[in-house]
Amino acid sequence: MSFLFYNVIFIVTDTHFPANVLINQDFNADGDTLKVYEFISGPLNAGTFGPDPIDETINAKYLYNETGLFNFGYYKVEKQDDGKVHFISQVHTADSLVRDKSKIDLVPQ
Repeated sequence: MSFLFYNVIFIVTDTHFPANVLINQDFNADGDTLKVYEFISGPLNAGTFGPDPIDETINAKYLYNETGLFNFGYYKVEKQDDGKVHFISQVHTADSLVRDKSKIDLVPQ
């Protein structure tokens, strides 16, 4: 399958928990998969709960999630030493500390 779009990400806020989700699905069973990343952050100052169980019917999985954390997402797009432009996502606590295992570094395909 030739997809009409590539390098799709979703940035979601106000969910009451931070998470990084990967959807890696072969939608038409031809062997080509479409990867979609979802980066979730928040709240900086609200009730914390979740995350709910993930819907696995589209082959989604949590790459990172955490509960009970006031947080914000930090995202940047910049050229790195390898000469390629990277999308970098990190979850920070309310006092700006980076959460272990929350960093994702993507290079466009």
